[in-house]
Amino acid sequence: MIREAIAKIPTRLRRTFFAPKKHLLSPSSELEKFVRDLVGTKPKDLRLYERALTHASYPGADSTGNNERLEFLGDSIISQIVSDAVYHLYPEEDEGGLSQVRSYIVSRSNMNRAAAHIGLDKVIRVTSNIHLEDSDIPGNALEAFVGAIYLDLGVKASTCFVQRHIIKSQKYVEAVSTREEDYKTEFIILMQKQKIDYAFEYDGSTTAEDNRIIHYCRLVLGENKVCLATGEGSSKKNAHQDAAQKALSLIRADQGFLSRLTHQDK
Repeated sequence: MIREAIAKIPTRLRRTFFAPKKHLLSPSSELEKFVRDLVGTKPKDLRLYERALTHASYPGADSTGNNERLEFLGDSIISQIVSDAVYHLYPEEDEGGLSQVRSYIVSRSNMNRAAAHIGLDKVIRVTSNIHLEDSDIPGNALEAFVGAIYLDLGVKASTCFVQRHIIKSQKYVEAVSTREEDYKTEFIILMQKQKIDYAFEYDGSTTAEDNRIIHYCRLVLGENKVCLATGEGSSKKNAHQDAAQKALSLIRADQGFLSRLTHQDK
C-alpha cells in the first residue's frame, strides 16, 4: 500500500524525497576493498556487508535485506567482547564499576563516533530525507557490520575488529568514560550557574557487601545543608557520581525544585 502511494507521487518529487542516498560502495570491488581495509582480511560473502550497510528505509530493503537482524547479532557480540576486555583491563573494579565502564563504551554516542571515525557513516544506504548526524543509524550500522564480520569470518576476526576500532586502548576507554557520564561536573556547573551552595559530605561510613567495601556520601545544598541525594559506590569518587546523578534526575523531573528549595533555605 505504501509503495503504491509513493508510485502515484510525481517523478520529480519522488526523486527528491524518496531517492536513495548516493554512497561510495556501488561496485563490489569497492565494497571488498573497504571491508578488507577495516577488517584486515578479504571478505568471503560481500552480501553480508552490503546488508549491514543497508538501512530499513532504503528502497527495496525488506526485512531480510536491511541490517536490523545483523544489528541484533552485532550488539550481543560487541557487548560480550567489551565485557571481556573491561574485565581484564580493570582487575580491581567491582561488578557495578565494570558495568558502568561497559555502558560507556557501547553507548549510542560512542558507537556513533566510532562509526564516523572509520567512515561507516559515509557508505550507509539510506533514503535522502534522513540526516545521519541527527540519528543513531551510524552506530546501529556499526553493530550490524560486526555481526556481518562474525558470520563471514568468525569470532577471531570480529573480536580483533571490536578491539581495534571500538575498545582501542585502556587510555581511550578512560577518556570515553570521563566524557560520557561525568555527573558530578555537570551538577557543579549547574549549581554555579544557579549560585547555589553545595557540598558532597563524606563521613567515612562504609559497609561490606560480598567482600566489597561500599562508600556513602550525602549531597547537601544551602546554608541549612538540605540533603538533596545520597550516593554509594566502590570508591568516594563513585559515591559522589552516584549522588550527583540522582540529584540531576530529581532536578530534571521537577523544574521548579531548585527555586522552591532555595526559597525555603532563605
